[in-house]
Amino acid sequence: MPSIERPIIQPMHQEHAVSDALLAYHPTVRPIDLSRTLNECLCVVETALSAGTNIENAHDTLDALAAMVRAEELTVTQWIYEPFLQRLTQLYADGCEQRVDTCMRTAAAYAGVIEAISHRQPAFDFTDAFGQLLELMTRLFSAQKHDWKLIYTYLRSIPDVVSAKQTLKRVCSADIREWFDAGVQNLFSLQGDLTAKIGEVAQHVEEIEDEIQAMERTLSEARHRMDPQGTGKVVALEGRFLQRKIAQLTVEKNALLEERKTREGTRALIESDIHEFEGFLREARRAYYLHIV
Repeated sequence: MPSIERPIIQPMHQEHAVSDALLAYHPTVRPIDLSRTLNECLCVVETALSAGTNIENAHDTLDALAAMVRAEELTVTQWIYEPFLQRLTQLYADGCEQRVDTCMRTAAAYAGVIEAISHRQPAFDFTDAFGQLLELMTRLFSAQKHDWKLIYTYLRSIPDVVSAKQTLKRVCSADIREWFDAGVQNLFSLQGDLTAKIGEVAQHVEEIEDEIQAMERTLSEARHRMDPQGTGKVVALEGRFLQRKIAQLTVEKNALLEERKTREGTRALIESDIHEFEGFLREARRAYYLHIV
C-alpha cells in the first residue's frame, strides 16, 4: 500500500453540506480527499446531534453515504472507514445522552450507514452501534415513529458473520423476528383505526340518545295534550308511532354499544401487545449489553 498520510478525524463545529460532495465523489479521487469528505460528513452529523439544527441535512448526508457504499462507488478501506465509524458511533453515544430526540430523527439513516459498511467490512467492531440502534429502535417504537421498522430491517440485513449480529441473535434476534412476522409493525395503525371507529360509534350512540330524548319529550307532550288527566286510556296514532320509533332506536343503540364494547376489547388486546413488545425490546437491549460486558 502506498505511504499516504492518514488524516485524524476530529470533530468540527462549523456547518457543512456534504450530500452533494458525496454524490460527486468518484473512485479515482485520492483517499485523502475521501477522508476529508467523510470528516465533513461527521461535522454535519455532530452539528445536528449537538445543536439540534440542520437535522434534515444530516439525515440526507448519511443516506447519501450509505447509498454510495452499497453501490460500491466508494472504496471501503479499513484505515479510512474504521476511524470514521468509531467517531460516528461516539457522536451517537454522546447524542443519546444529550439530544436523544435528534438521534431518533436521524437514527434510520445512521442504521443505513452501519448496514452498508457492514457488508463491505464485516470484521469491523459494530458492538456499540448495535447497542445504540437497539435503544433508538425501542424509543422510536414507544413514540410510535415508523423509523423503528427501518432500523430493524437494517439490523436484520447485516451479515450474520458480524460479531455484534451474532451476539444479538444469541440473546433475542429470533424472538424479534417472530414478533415482526406476526405483524407487530401494524399494531399502532390497528390501534389508531379502532380508536377512530370507536369514536364514530360513540358519536352515533350520542346522536341516537339525543333523538330518543327528543322523541320522549314529544311523546310526553302529546300524551298530556290528548290525555290531560293522565288516565293512560288515550293513545293517539302519533304516540304509537313515536313509541315504535323509540323502541327501534333503543335496539339500534344497544347494538352499537355492544359493537363499541367488542372493539374496545380488541383495542385493549392490541395495547397489551404493544406494551409487551415494548417491554421485550427493553429487555433485549438489556440482555445485549449484559452479554457484551
